[in-house]
Amino acid sequence: MFFCVPLGTAIITIAGCITLTLWLFSGQFLALKNKEFLKTQQWIRPVVFLFFMPWIGMLYTADYHMGLKFAQKSYYWSFSLVIASLSFYRFPAKYFIKSFLAGLSLYLLYFIFFPSKIITTPKHITFSLLYVCGMLLLSFYYKNATSKKTKLAILALFVIYFIVLIFSQGRIGYMAFILLSPIMFFNFLKGKHLIKTVFLYLIGLTLLFISNPVQYRIKLALRDIKLAHQGNYNTPIGNRIYMWQGAIKIFLHHPILGVGTGGYKSAMKQYKHNSLVHSQPHNSFLYMAVSFGIWGLIVLVWLFYILIKTSWHYKDTAEGFFILSYSLIILIGSLTDTQILSCATGIMLSLITGLQSFLPNKNA
Repeated sequence: MFFCVPLGTAIITIAGCITLTLWLFSGQFLALKNKEFLKTQQWIRPVVFLFFMPWIGMLYTADYHMGLKFAQKSYYWSFSLVIASLSFYRFPAKYFIKSFLAGLSLYLLYFIFFPSKIITTPKHITFSLLYVCGMLLLSFYYKNATSKKTKLAILALFVIYFIVLIFSQGRIGYMAFILLSPIMFFNFLKGKHLIKTVFLYLIGLTLLFISNPVQYRIKLALRDIKLAHQGNYNTPIGNRIYMWQGAIKIFLHHPILGVGTGGYKSAMKQYKHNSLVHSQPHNSFLYMAVSFGIWGLIVLVWLFYILIKTSWHYKDTAEGFFILSYSLIILIGSLTDTQILSCATGIMLSLITGLQSFLPNKNA
């Protein structure tokens, strides 16, 4: 599953269906009957809420068709249980991480030969976030590598990922790199040289900002923000600003239960720019708040709190660092898109949630 995440919706959906089928018919799910295990896994409770909330929200939504479309995505959270059940069989977690990196590297070929298939579609958002996650993981492996050949290979792949990130044109990916690259450079220097880390960080930012694709995207962003201030929301960023403002208004009118699963679009029709209305507000936190009220927001924050708190404690292990890296990536990505609904990022979030069961004392 980790290998398939970067390879596109069709591949990950097929792989997911096969995985769930094998998991159920093999009886592997019975491993989760262990009551002591269930008690120690703090992440299970918010995951249960995230699974059932969309179906409960179907009871009071004004848009049943859209609500059903979103509720069906709740199966994503099943994969956390699939991964957790593998911890009973002492399955090495390192294979999950390396298969994810292998999938990212394979997807490079698709980007090289068909760049327009990514850059001109919403795929570039997911694409850029996953590659920043890959860069974080490479920095971790570099930190723990002992062979010079291994270090050179990791550095070469890191540089390739960085170049691909630049050309992906994913602005949220750029933002994730700006915020998280200090961790990468800290790992490259093995946490021993703070001044050198700052110096490398400044070099990384310079290389990022002097590149033409990044400058172009920044100019577009500034133009969009200026037009939004003038009342023209018919731009990518302006559209998001409009959706976020509308979502906040809806939440303030329905703070307890929200408007139900998929009810955002119907609720937004009362506002002026009907042509700008989308099915969700392009923000994971606002989506939960507007759909399920304050309880939805609390559950999502609860999950991220558990993920970051637990993984931070085990950040020196490959599994812990992987969970921490992706949690931070998806947290940043969720500010400009509803990543928990996206097939790739939503399933990946479920997978790394279940991966907490592999942490040393399983006290996740």
